[in-house]
Amino acid sequence: MPLMSSKYVQSDTMGIYTEVRQLLRDGKKVLFSGVPCQVAALKNFLIKPYDNLITIDILCHGVPSPKIFKEYREHMEDHYKGKTETLSFRWKEKSWKRLYINIEFSNHRRHHLFSGYDSYMQLFLSDRLQRPSCFDCPYNTLHRPGDLTLGDFWGIGKKHYDFDDNKGVSMVLINSDRGQELWDKISSETTYFETDIDTAVEGNKVLVQHLPSIAKRDEFYDYYVKHGFEAAIERFAPQPSKSYQHYRNFLRLGLDIVRKIKKEGY
Repeated sequence: MPLMSSKYVQSDTMGIYTEVRQLLRDGKKVLFSGVPCQVAALKNFLIKPYDNLITIDILCHGVPSPKIFKEYREHMEDHYKGKTETLSFRWKEKSWKRLYINIEFSNHRRHHLFSGYDSYMQLFLSDRLQRPSCFDCPYNTLHRPGDLTLGDFWGIGKKHYDFDDNKGVSMVLINSDRGQELWDKISSETTYFETDIDTAVEGNKVLVQHLPSIAKRDEFYDYYVKHGFEAAIERFAPQPSKSYQHYRNFLRLGLDIVRKIKKEGY
């Protein structure tokens, strides 16, 4: 399955840094994107700067274990009796602000759920899946390793209500002269506005703050090692009943209507 769309799992960078170095030495232009530690790792690996390299780091909430992701997929395939064909953790047809997970299987069955009800996403959003190093990440700072930083502009509706169409607004940080040069070349083809950094930070605390606590993460993994994946998600991320889901969905709908009437974004 191609690694496309949003996948909340650690990517496999085996061999990629060597490949990038060879491309750069051959005079090819390379655009490398990844989480900040991967961008920094590439630069350390290359030792020297290259004029034909552009780097983009993405805002990161930490990376979960590939092993847990694999067991989650197997769990879902066993439940739905089919192989995974497409998977998106950020399905936006209903809403950009409300995260939905969407998995389609080979037997045409579908797992489509608000992320707060899905076991894997519950664990990820509650900071139970991330690597230990993510809780002391040196890149939770405005001094970014990439020429550009990309991420969702969470909270844009609070200050720029008319710009928020609920289809997704991206945040772009320009971190270097090369990043500025690239932005100057493409900005005329986009719809954008400039805002202060405090507005960006307000909706994306990972720009300046570490993940809150490693204790919940350790609690989950200790239990997982002893009892296995199925028991761990039953204990820490059970899927709520249909009646509870309908109740919460109704409350969110009402809140959205009130906010729209008052023109209060979030």
